[in-house]
Amino acid sequence: MKIVNYLKKILKRLKDDNVNNNYIVMLACFILNVAALIAFQLTLGVKMSFFGLVTDIIVNALLYFLINLIPKPKPKKIVYTVIFSLTLLALMADSTYFYKYKSFASLTSLMFVNNIFGQKYGINLPLTCYVIIPMLALGLFLIWYTKLPAIEKKHRFFRANLALALSALVICASINVPTSIYNLEKAKAYKDYELEYIHSKSFLYNNLYSSLKFVEAFGYCNFRIRDAASLKVDLEYDDYEILDNYFDSLDYQKQSNDWTGKFSEYNVITILCETFDTRFVDPDYIGSQLVKDTDYYLDKTKTLNAIEVGHTLSQKLTPNLYKVFHEAITFTNYYVPTFFEGATINTEFMVNNGIYALNAKNFSSNLGDTFYQNSFDLFSLAAQFDKNGYQTFYFHNDSGDFYHREILTRNEGFKIRRWNEHLVEAGSPTPKVYDTRLLEFFELGDVKAELSNTPFYMQIDTYSMHLGNSLMYDRHEPQVISAFEKAGINYKKINPQIREYYLKIVEFDTFVGNLINKLNRMGILDKTLIVFFPDHYNYGLNPNVLEDYIGISAFDKEIHHNKLLILDGKTYNTPINDRQYIDTLCCSIDLTPTILNMVLGIENVEYKYYFGKDIFDEGPRIVAFSDITVFDGEMFLHADGSFLYVGDEPLTEEELQAKFYDLSQNQINVIKQFEISKAVLEMDYYKYLKEKNS
Repeated sequence: MKIVNYLKKILKRLKDDNVNNNYIVMLACFILNVAALIAFQLTLGVKMSFFGLVTDIIVNALLYFLINLIPKPKPKKIVYTVIFSLTLLALMADSTYFYKYKSFASLTSLMFVNNIFGQKYGINLPLTCYVIIPMLALGLFLIWYTKLPAIEKKHRFFRANLALALSALVICASINVPTSIYNLEKAKAYKDYELEYIHSKSFLYNNLYSSLKFVEAFGYCNFRIRDAASLKVDLEYDDYEILDNYFDSLDYQKQSNDWTGKFSEYNVITILCETFDTRFVDPDYIGSQLVKDTDYYLDKTKTLNAIEVGHTLSQKLTPNLYKVFHEAITFTNYYVPTFFEGATINTEFMVNNGIYALNAKNFSSNLGDTFYQNSFDLFSLAAQFDKNGYQTFYFHNDSGDFYHREILTRNEGFKIRRWNEHLVEAGSPTPKVYDTRLLEFFELGDVKAELSNTPFYMQIDTYSMHLGNSLMYDRHEPQVISAFEKAGINYKKINPQIREYYLKIVEFDTFVGNLINKLNRMGILDKTLIVFFPDHYNYGLNPNVLEDYIGISAFDKEIHHNKLLILDGKTYNTPINDRQYIDTLCCSIDLTPTILNMVLGIENVEYKYYFGKDIFDEGPRIVAFSDITVFDGEMFLHADGSFLYVGDEPLTEEELQAKFYDLSQNQINVIKQFEISKAVLEMDYYKYLKEKNS
């Protein structure tokens, strides 16, 4: 009763015509905002520095001190409501985004609302949101319940408010202005990218290569300020002649290898396997994961064999992919670095064009929203095949307006492009989320006529496994349940999100089987090369669920490790004693030169403008991630200079330092390639080359 009476007394006090209520509301909003920031850090595991935390506190203090200067009550309450709500909602949206993508959303992506409300399945609101929602409700209640008397400018309380605001402004400026000047000037002290600089916090401040590391080092508010500043793009290479000189300096001459022209005159189909993680159906991987947890066992008295479980599950669940796993050329050391935002379109772009998408410095990095008007029809896969007499196709079940794909793919050189609109116009009754619907594109009149004129290059983008598509695949559930039970696994013990994902994978597998059968009936399977490449890891799953099931954290670079499968239709259904495994380190950006070398060879093909490297070429290999981490197969080197050695052979301290230095030089080269790629996009360099050479 005492607590209730005390609360009633406080509520009554807030209704008094007391000028001090202005301070109560100001301090309440400030304290709740700071508490939300601290909850944001603790619940997400963001290890913010003392400098970052102090900066956030001072910036928030300045914000609310300034609002308290508004003399009239109603405008003050409105501004309090807008600012307080936006700041807390931004933290909630960012926590949701971070929970999935392990980075923070940018202002230009405008994904805050979408991140909270836009997912059709598995929204996965993190603990952060549940902690902040009561704070938001309490703050809004106090703002509108409390009576705020007007404050005249001559009143001593107004002068006190002004003094507080000026003090906060001076403190904020005294901390942030010197920091900004120091970091900007430090960049000017180096003529080129030097190790001392790129491994420093100044490089992080100026380059903004990782939103997480930036927030940890400089605070959340500073990140938002720098993110807004990055709307104006600064180019390291800002002149066409500089780009010309850079590519000329490479002096690259593609050399032939054992795979050069091996599939000459073949048709080529590249399949973007949306959200496909091969680990879930890889017979050599998934069995070992499932047998670790006896809770999954149908019969807990039995001992399950990992190999038998993996192969039984894969064969019964996805029979077509199981066959592909056994008969395709399998690249076991293939990485799919995720370049947010727009992970799918960015991976697709890198596979098609052999240069990097934008890394984290420029947050307008969804290429489907920014550079779709550019010319890419000089060196893209479609352009190179077209130049060599191939017809080119692009099929996607979604709208051509999504990510501006109709314009982008046209500018990449795809001659025949077909979308959801075309199938709807043709009277297709099949919903667009089903991958099996993709075969209907083959029956469109103009497509059917052109397909008879082989050879052709075709890209097909699948859709069913996308994180937002759900509750439409129940027809596959009996097959999924049967597969798990025959493998000795209790399907009901599998997490519902994982079960949903398996239903989608079965839809994709059915499409694969239908496609192969279609090519066989057309009489062209034995002259067709099919490339299966994933676009990103399954970040749509709850990260804890994902880690529990496949044993890899979404924070671990290993999450980007996948398998690349290239199927030679000629050997499909042909008994092969030796499976072809390629263990060369490679990644998405290497696919362009690799496919061209395998099919077109080195004549009448331009390789000079690719940052990717033919997988079959000899020499050292590098995988570059968007946060400037580089990997050579044995060591991960991060942008801050820390490293993780994962090689099989132990190294001495001297050997580690030597490897660190060599990999650092590769890291510098990757940073330059990121900057060159950005300049190519920002300046529409390929259009310049077309005009220059015309």
